[in-house]
Amino acid sequence: ETDLSEVLQTTRVFTNVSKGQFAKSSLLEKCFGTSDEEEVCRFILEKGDVQVSDLERNAQLESTIREVASMVSEKCVHPVSRRPYTMAQVRDAMKMAGFM
Repeated sequence: ETDLSEVLQTTRVFTNVSKGQFAKSSLLEKCFGTSDEEEVCRFILEKGDVQVSDLERNAQLESTIREVASMVSEKCVHPVSRRPYTMAQVRDAMKMAGFM
């Protein structure tokens, strides 16, 4: 996408978005070599890292664990009893193996 308005809510650059503090031109110039906020936004989008909160990270991890456990329980059976493994059994095995 080349149109920043399709990707961002604003092209303003913040030093602290929760407090509503905008970055000063001098700080942008020092950090990015330009005070043009659109150019800085493009740089951040192309080369920046996404910051994810602990809550979001934990939700994504739980979703991934649930998805893996579901796939394993659907595709694997106990070799002796020929019964499918339950999600709880798969999750316990994942914990024992250090994946959770």
